[in-house]
Amino acid sequence: MLKECYYFDQSQYDNVDYIYLHRFIDRMIQYRNSTKGSYDGQKRIEEIKRLDLERVSYNTKLILLHCIYKHNAVELLALPSLKGLANIDYKDISFLEEKKQFMKLKVEDFYNNIKKLNEEIKNLISQKKLDADYIFEIKCIGGFAMSYWKLRESGLTEDMDSLIEINSIVKEAIRNIAKSEELPYDWINDTMVNFYSNPDKFHWIEIPWFFGKDSKIKVYVCSKEDLLKNKIHFAEKYLEGINNQDRDAEVDYKDTFSILNSFGISVGTNPAMIRIKLEEMGIYKKDYPQIFARLIEEGEDEDEDYYILKGMRDVEKGKKDLDSFVDLISNIGYSLDEVINTYSMYLSEFPIFMENVNKKGGL
Repeated sequence: MLKECYYFDQSQYDNVDYIYLHRFIDRMIQYRNSTKGSYDGQKRIEEIKRLDLERVSYNTKLILLHCIYKHNAVELLALPSLKGLANIDYKDISFLEEKKQFMKLKVEDFYNNIKKLNEEIKNLISQKKLDADYIFEIKCIGGFAMSYWKLRESGLTEDMDSLIEINSIVKEAIRNIAKSEELPYDWINDTMVNFYSNPDKFHWIEIPWFFGKDSKIKVYVCSKEDLLKNKIHFAEKYLEGINNQDRDAEVDYKDTFSILNSFGISVGTNPAMIRIKLEEMGIYKKDYPQIFARLIEEGEDEDEDYYILKGMRDVEKGKKDLDSFVDLISNIGYSLDEVINTYSMYLSEFPIFMENVNKKGGL
């Protein structure tokens, strides 16, 4: 849906059209205190304040009410622009929510549509609307990166949030494909540019999508470590009961634990191993006590494990040699064979350490 789509003529709308309308309004209400999806750079609340209920249909009013209740945004009903909703005979329209998967796309769907976009960009270059050496870079965080790394059960997402500003001519091409393929208009967007001023702080991995030797598109996703660091703060706030209205905190919470699990970090993992892995990513217990409390049972003694596993990691990273590690565990009262037997479930994460053990004649 386009800007101010709630004013469009709905006389020929079918159920799918209302699903699109619902999605637009739902995002407007959800992101009311941010500029996500904004057409003028202002926060979405300014758009909400300008709404004219005299110009919208009864169905649109129902959708507005539904989204306001869904996102606990009842304070909006006090706005002069929305006071009239109090007189609406409200009906349940949750059927629109049941169709929500219609708006979701698989990674393969993005590949197929970006392939079309690549041809559009080549046409624009041949028409001299873009420079001959133009390359469209998409650097994704968020839902698409989660789906690409297979970190969400459904494997679905609604858009690609790129941290590179998109040329206005290319934006028009993106919307043309959206129209022809019945996609959300912002299936590729740069709204997150407003929230991340320095994309270089992320580690980017180029997706191995080949669009031909003359391809004009390169697609990148941020690393799983970056995804975790980007989401864990919001997950911690969610566990503290702090509601940030600009985000769906429960999604961040679920995503965080899905990413942690992909790193072999979950309930039942040795607490010391959890600490070591997270500390290597710059994530510390003192900053995320609620997250750590979900992973580590209170009172678990992890100091001895921590020093031993940290020593194994140091050998793995080349910070210490195996002899230094053997001296360390000897002082604690363990032999090399005893350590290997005790932590056998983690040995696959220490291939260099084990190579050194084998050379020394261990297990």
